[in-house]
Amino acid sequence: MKNKILSKKPWTKLSEKIDYKNPWFCVTHEKFITPNHSVGNYYIIHTNNTDRSVFIVPIKNNKIIFSYQYRYTIKKWSLELPGGGQEKGYTALTAAKKELEEELGYTAKSWKKIGIYNPWSGPCAEQCTIFIANNLTKTKQNLEETEKGLKIKEISIAKTYEMLDNGKFSDCQTIAALTFARKYLK
Repeated sequence: MKNKILSKKPWTKLSEKIDYKNPWFCVTHEKFITPNHSVGNYYIIHTNNTDRSVFIVPIKNNKIIFSYQYRYTIKKWSLELPGGGQEKGYTALTAAKKELEEELGYTAKSWKKIGIYNPWSGPCAEQCTIFIANNLTKTKQNLEETEKGLKIKEISIAKTYEMLDNGKFSDCQTIAALTFARKYLK
């Protein structure tokens, strides 16, 4: 016998309008009706016109390469893996290659897709794809204006997972990507 909750029809969208929009995200206001016939409102954050992003775990000489950058939103420096939005027309892999070179100034000969997750499924429709990048070659960074001042830090794989286990990372995409990568790196 099927679970009654799982067999109910999903929510039905009644209307949708954009409440706010800027170059990086928009917020839509959607009215809906639930399977129990309750009418409600939902505000959904949509990122960079695709609701897709990528994050990379770059490996060089048994070390993981991170960016260390000031994040205005939290008013502090943050140790993070490279990543960013997947623009329209880009595959996840193409976007990952672009972000790795843009932020860290590296290309990679070997790429492995290791997972997909939703970082904030309550209010946001974003989906993140994670890659491990190996066989790196140094090129040149091409930082965006808000990334100027970014520093590159190389941390051994063992030390990285010690830091992860001791709560030394605060960026959720970095925590998720490292968690996915653990079985491939330890």
